[in-house]
Amino acid sequence: MGTCASKKGVAAACPPPDGGGRPTCNRNLLSDIELQIDTNVTVHRTEEKVEEFNDYLQQVKTQMAELKKQLAELKKQQAEFKKQQAEFEREYFKVPPSYVELVMSQADCPRSVAVKALHENDNDVVEAINAIVDVRL
Repeated sequence: MGTCASKKGVAAACPPPDGGGRPTCNRNLLSDIELQIDTNVTVHRTEEKVEEFNDYLQQVKTQMAELKKQLAELKKQQAEFKKQQAEFEREYFKVPPSYVELVMSQADCPRSVAVKALHENDNDVVEAINAIVDVRL
C-alpha cells in the first residue's frame, strides 16, 4: 500500500494502484483535480493578460505610426521655415547665408544674433564675430 497525505498532514494508507497505474486514493484524485483546475485558471488568466498586452501593444504601434507622420510633417515645415528665413535675411538684410553660418559657428550664437551682427557691421564677418564676442566679455 502507498501513502497519501491527510488534511492534518499525517500519512494515511492508500489502496494499491489499479493495474500498476495511478493510486486510487480519493485524496490524490482530488489533489490532481484541484491542481488541474488551478493550472487551467492560471493558463486562462495568463492568456487574458497576453491578450491585454497585445491590445496595448497594438495601441502603442498605432500611436507611434501617427507620431512618425507628425514628425515627418514637422520636419517638412521646419525645412520650409528655414528656407523662408534665409530668403528673408537675404532680401531684407542682404546677408549671404554662408556668412550667417560662418558667424554662427565661429561666435557660437543663434542665427538671429549672427544676422543682426552682420547687418550692423555691413556684412563684415570678422567684425560681426568680434562684435558678438566683445558683447560677451
